[in-house]
Amino acid sequence: MSDYQKTVESVKEMAGELYGKAGRAKDIAVLTFQVKQRGMEIAKLCRKVGEIAYKKLAPLDGEADELYARIDELRSQIEALKEKISEVKSEKKCPRCGKSLPSGYRFCPVCGEKLDVSEPVPQEKEEKQD
Repeated sequence: MSDYQKTVESVKEMAGELYGKAGRAKDIAVLTFQVKQRGMEIAKLCRKVGEIAYKKLAPLDGEADELYARIDELRSQIEALKEKISEVKSEKKCPRCGKSLPSGYRFCPVCGEKLDVSEPVPQEKEEKQD
């Protein structure tokens, strides 16, 4: 293989890596936006709950149950989206405190818990093996 062909192959390989990183960055941005949207909806629903309580000046009854259920659902969605963001970033969670950390950490900087040091397989490599 000539030097020119080697250079071309090297450029192609770097371009593929950049494409993969750009795709992950886009995925993270989309998921982060969805987290923000759900957070804003929770705030809106909480204001409605507050208005109901204020108008009645009494303990909340079934009128707010639907709002409570929607808030719980949105909070669950936010947690699922945050987990996806951690997966895309190849992060892991501390088993003790739940903090998301880069995969190379040996100890949690928040609580000091010793972490599993096994590295996850990057997504590009998984796709190439299929």
